Amino acid sequence: MTLAGILVAVIFLAIPSSRAQEPQPTPPAGGENAETPDTSGWPTYPLPTAKQFGKDHSVGRGPGFYLNFFKLGLVWALFVLWVKTTDWVSQDCLRVNLNYAVWNTVIFGVFATAFVLIWILPWFEVALPLLLVAYLAPLGTFLIIRNRAVQPHQRVMTPDHLRHVFADLASKLGVKMQAEKQAAWQKGPQVNFKAAAGGGRDSEGNLILARRSPGYVPTKELLAELLDRRGEAAMLEFAGANVAVRFQIDGAWHNAEGRDREQSNLILAVLMTVSGMDTNQRAKKQEGRMTVEYKGNSFLSRLTTQPVEGGERAVLHLHPTKWPILTFDELGMRAKTQEQLKELLARQSGFVIFSSMPSGGLSCLFDAALKSCDRYMRDFAAVEEVNHREHDIENLQVTAYNSAKGETAVAALEKIVRTYPNVLVLRNLPDGQTVKMLCEQIREERLVLGAIRAKDAPETLLRVLMLKVPPKDFVNAVSGVVCVRLMRKLCETCKEGYPAPTDALAQFGIPPGKVQTLFRPPTEVDPKKPCPDCEGIGYKGRTGLFELLVVDDGVREMLLKSPKLDLVRAAARRGGMKTFQEEGLVLVVKGVTSLAELQRIMKG
Repeated sequence: MTLAGILVAVIFLAIPSSRAQEPQPTPPAGGENAETPDTSGWPTYPLPTAKQFGKDHSVGRGPGFYLNFFKLGLVWALFVLWVKTTDWVSQDCLRVNLNYAVWNTVIFGVFATAFVLIWILPWFEVALPLLLVAYLAPLGTFLIIRNRAVQPHQRVMTPDHLRHVFADLASKLGVKMQAEKQAAWQKGPQVNFKAAAGGGRDSEGNLILARRSPGYVPTKELLAELLDRRGEAAMLEFAGANVAVRFQIDGAWHNAEGRDREQSNLILAVLMTVSGMDTNQRAKKQEGRMTVEYKGNSFLSRLTTQPVEGGERAVLHLHPTKWPILTFDELGMRAKTQEQLKELLARQSGFVIFSSMPSGGLSCLFDAALKSCDRYMRDFAAVEEVNHREHDIENLQVTAYNSAKGETAVAALEKIVRTYPNVLVLRNLPDGQTVKMLCEQIREERLVLGAIRAKDAPETLLRVLMLKVPPKDFVNAVSGVVCVRLMRKLCETCKEGYPAPTDALAQFGIPPGKVQTLFRPPTEVDPKKPCPDCEGIGYKGRTGLFELLVVDDGVREMLLKSPKLDLVRAAARRGGMKTFQEEGLVLVVKGVTSLAELQRIMKG
């Protein structure tokens, strides 16, 4: 643009001044029309008229009007447009891998030559079209060659591209206009898939194949309905002509609108294709993964299909790729429990184990524990399996290992202990050899945080022993266990109170008359006008129940002498552990949840 500006300036300077060549009239010598000299500057004279110039001057242009501003405006507008276009061509050549040196020379040189000629040619009717051709011809040639070298959706100045440009301009003026003509697969909710490779095709091939299916849009509608209802899983049960559909919301399954067999087969085929599974092998169990994007959120999805008696079952689980790390308060942990757990986490050495049942909130609990620790004054180092990575935590150095390649957690541990960390973190305790090595590190004055699946805190200790860890090593190392279960909370908008049943309270050990009113979901729900907050479910959101077992000498003795669940549980109770039932009753009395929900959780 600087070179073009210099070119214009040179041309304008080269134009001779017409006024300088015109004869100047002699000022009158005196009389009534004599001018008084202006001593502050140049003398002024009355402007001459065309009549005063006489027949020798056929055109009276007057002072200063030596250019046609309308014509100059047209040339200037085309010049500015050319500058913008030249800049775009230069950048676009780099994007689409064309020879920018050649095209810059062509686009610039042709127009610049024509731009010089228009100041020489005395006929504007010829000069302007010449300049227009010099602008459009090289640009049109570039566009033809460029569009042949790119994908269809990358082409410019096509009908689809122009429609998109006009729609964008219209939207800025408040006019709604569809940006482009939608293909069949683009219709329906804005659900996008990132497919996995499989079935003899790469990920892109699987996605293209799925988009060609008439079941693609119904699949997007199913997932949009699931996510709009806060669901985390969907189940399709194929049996007979119809297919039953259920959604898992807040950890509980709810019936959804069923689908006919033909449409459901198409939906399942699409899900299997984008998950990299073989659609021709529905008679055996398969598992695949993909990514789903909806309303700005991304979900890692796991699809499992397997034959069952009388038909087939498919379950799709959705896990957010990003979710906030909550605090103990936000998880619902009581202040007293927080105080005890934080004391365990602040120790210089010890073995703190976290546990839950599958999909029971273990990751959220572990993240909250790490967030509560001082990771600035102490060095934290973690070992994770490469295919089961968790949240990235600030100031937590992660060493990954790949078990599929024969790598082990022990080998990864041997590497990081040489860096002398203060705290070792393993979100999954894989085997007894790893736990044995962790126990040895505790003797080196290190704190260890580990995790394993279990129903409650006492069972967690026995689960670790079942990994064939030397009992004495583990018993002397372990300092505490915290286990979590997730419980649904009553919807604050539609929950209803009712007189507390004495027989049910007696089952939980609550004396008669101590609690007068309990709460439950509404007993009557109008299907046409469900609660706007929970959509008639009666529950919305979940909170945590926590068992914290601080391992004392009584529990250690029982683990060594008689490691049976009932005996370890009794020893933990004597040491002051509050059970899930006791923690849940507090929430029932407060009206946070219902007695029926507590019974469901305890039964689970």
